[in-house]
Amino acid sequence: MSAIERIRQERFVAILRSPPDLDEAAEELVGAGVGVLEITLDTPGALEAIRRWRTRATVLAGTVRTQADADAAVAAGAAALVSPALVFLEHNVPHVPAAFTPTEVETAWRGGAPLVKLFPGAALGPSYLRSLLTPLADVPLFVTGGISAENAAAFLDAGAVAVGADSSRALSVWEAVKVGA
Repeated sequence: MSAIERIRQERFVAILRSPPDLDEAAEELVGAGVGVLEITLDTPGALEAIRRWRTRATVLAGTVRTQADADAAVAAGAAALVSPALVFLEHNVPHVPAAFTPTEVETAWRGGAPLVKLFPGAALGPSYLRSLLTPLADVPLFVTGGISAENAAAFLDAGAVAVGADSSRALSVWEAVKVGA
């Protein structure tokens, strides 16, 4: 199954950005049934962690901002690349750029993104997502930034194909997503 299919199926991505112990956090999440981990490249030891965890979960490289980042992440075994901004990268794995405005979302989608990351999602909430999807209903949006157990279901109900939460909230958000699925 491709990384994009897995994200759409699970409806959740656990984002590991500098947790106190990356392997302990990943073990806890995978043990709880989380199947998609995003390890951000600004986390110490990120590339080595991608190599270690890619056999136990679908591992995305996050905070991919340059072509050199993309090259290193793919060499480490990342199944997809996730960016915090609207950047375009060339590689043989899917790339999920971030967008916030309708123009950015449309640009990312027309640029070939298989998913567009709405970031920061909680800044304007599920009503903003619903409004974006009114004219852009064909664009699959993956929402991150401020996702919590309290708002995850609202974003999914508003039309997000998936939500992502950082490691400090990931287990509680995963539980909320599973209950709402």
